[in-house]
Amino acid sequence: MKRRTSVLFPVAIGIVVGAAMQASFILGLYFQPAPSPPINIYQYQQPIYSLEATVTAYTGRVQETNCDPENTATMERAVVGGTCAVSRDLMHWLGGRIYIEGVGVRRVNDLMNSRFERSVDIFVGDVQQAKEFGKQEKQVIFLGM
Repeated sequence: MKRRTSVLFPVAIGIVVGAAMQASFILGLYFQPAPSPPINIYQYQQPIYSLEATVTAYTGRVQETNCDPENTATMERAVVGGTCAVSRDLMHWLGGRIYIEGVGVRRVNDLMNSRFERSVDIFVGDVQQAKEFGKQEKQVIFLGM
């Protein structure tokens, strides 16, 4: 004898499961833990980032910059002894100040070519100063905006 299954049995199971899911959803909305109090973000100091980077020097010549050597990435004029450029992986430092070991504090106004990583380029007055500075590994500390 062939056993017949009712068509209504799977429908009934679906209704029961659907009702259980709806009930758990409703209960979940009403029985959630109380939210934690808001965090005062001003109680924490701004984080200071430090890394070992390759530091070089550049001038405002067209050979060393883009087609607009007078303006930096922040659309300001480069200042000898005050401006520096960083590689694209340090782009979040743009507009802030950094301390370079043995060089001093510089403002990050410009970006370097995308082929450089973990690099800082300080702006100097002439090519002779840039050649004398050369390529050095130095500790660089981000001081903030």
